[in-house]
Amino acid sequence: MPEPDRLAGGNPSGLAPLRLRTDEGAPDGGTFNLSTLTVMDPCMGSGHFLREAFDMLAAMYREQHPKMPAREIAGRILRDHLYGIDIDPRAAQLAALTLSLRAAELIRDEERQRRSPTSALQTPNSKLQMNLATTPTGLTPGALERHLERHPEDRIFKPLLAGIFAALEQADILGSLLRPGEHLDEAIGKLQRTQNLPLGVDGDDAALRRTITELAKHDPAELKALLLDRVAQSFAAEAGEADVAAALFGREAGEGVRLLRLLDRRYAVVVTNPPYMGSGNMDAPLKNYVSRHYPSGKRDLYAAFILRCLELCRPNGRVAMVTQQSWMFLRSFADLRALPEDKLAAARKKEQFTGLLRETVAQHLIVIIDTTVRSTARSLETAAPAVWVVPNAAAEL
Repeated sequence: MPEPDRLAGGNPSGLAPLRLRTDEGAPDGGTFNLSTLTVMDPCMGSGHFLREAFDMLAAMYREQHPKMPAREIAGRILRDHLYGIDIDPRAAQLAALTLSLRAAELIRDEERQRRSPTSALQTPNSKLQMNLATTPTGLTPGALERHLERHPEDRIFKPLLAGIFAALEQADILGSLLRPGEHLDEAIGKLQRTQNLPLGVDGDDAALRRTITELAKHDPAELKALLLDRVAQSFAAEAGEADVAAALFGREAGEGVRLLRLLDRRYAVVVTNPPYMGSGNMDAPLKNYVSRHYPSGKRDLYAAFILRCLELCRPNGRVAMVTQQSWMFLRSFADLRALPEDKLAAARKKEQFTGLLRETVAQHLIVIIDTTVRSTARSLETAAPAVWVVPNAAAEL
């Protein structure tokens, strides 16, 4: 295996010697199950990558289901395949508009081919819920207590809700870097160890308390889904209230629950152009969070997003990103590339990330060079972002 700083040579695509391992049960040239192909962009902006993915998925549906109507194809793609998150609610709105218009175009084009003209673009279903989320901005510290004042029936869930609200209160800073599963898993794990909810719960809720405890013990995933559904229902009710403050809180918190749901699952393909920010420009909460949860990517925000995208990708899935090229050769990113041998045993014992060259294999890597710069040793430093794709599987060494 190459030492990390060997990538500092004249060709940053020194990843080439690593061999791509073919997924078991999916040999090259074989078919795949289209229904399981999900695409997530955790920094979607106005949805350019999702827009392109829409067209690719539409072509796949045409190939595998040639008789399926365009309206059904569009509906399935938006409902079952495309997922996106952005920290800016305006960007999320633009992404939703982009995908809605593209779906309408697909339907209109089919109707024109059938010579059944329509008077205007028609979306596949006006009530269709897209899998797009933004971060809530109105959930300040104390939001949990305010929620429980409005919904005292949820007090039985307080030990578990605390983790959700702790995550939501940081969402406007962290966006897709949030790891809500950790908060929930920690609370459920504590419940598993104690085998009971804390005392002080109304005796009328004894049956529900037993149900929660049993789910924590035997089916924590179901408990997590139940909890999110319960909170989402409360927030939806508030969003429709006449009280402006309650309505705004409900809408913001509802967005937060949608965000947590998207971040609590894994995807076949994760593709994005992440934000770039050196650690020196991060404010204290963001810097501390990145250092704690993504230590090998703490030098720049885009490096932390590399690690987050790998977490969001399911085993043997694909991660495709547009990043700066600095991670390939700067010493400050050495641990991101590959931990040295003397640190491996300790890292693996703690189940920590051991490096891109140890845990993934590069399938495609393109470094775009500024052609206005003379071909010298300095040209590598002025290279534009790298475009790369890695399968989320260990390299064969």
